[in-house]
Amino acid sequence: MLKWDETDFIECLEVLPTAEEYGTEYIFRVEQEKITLSLCVRPYESIIDLALLLPQESEPLTQFSLSVAGKIKLVKGKYREWLELADCTVVAGRFYYAENNVNVWGKSSWYRSQVQIAIKPHIQIKFL
Repeated sequence: MLKWDETDFIECLEVLPTAEEYGTEYIFRVEQEKITLSLCVRPYESIIDLALLLPQESEPLTQFSLSVAGKIKLVKGKYREWLELADCTVVAGRFYYAENNVNVWGKSSWYRSQVQIAIKPHIQIKFL
């Protein structure tokens, strides 16, 4: 189960999510300067799907999923704020681990990272 607080996402992203009836997914869409950040939180799977979209394009500019083991928290710095996702594994999609019969947390070769997501002064996704 994902360790997160929906109000942190609302505060940082400045949008309300579209929530699935049973709380299985929350979709946040931030539109800013001709680019859209789509963020789908799947709390029961500990997965966050991210996509960057350009207007009038049928395919996303980029899309990937994060399998999150650590807690997600809102961090407020002196000049900006961001969502900090601790201990993530970047995967191609939501069902990557099942389709490829792998344990993304059990292999040291997987790319594990801390990720920061911010929208001010512009949309930023940082891998640390």
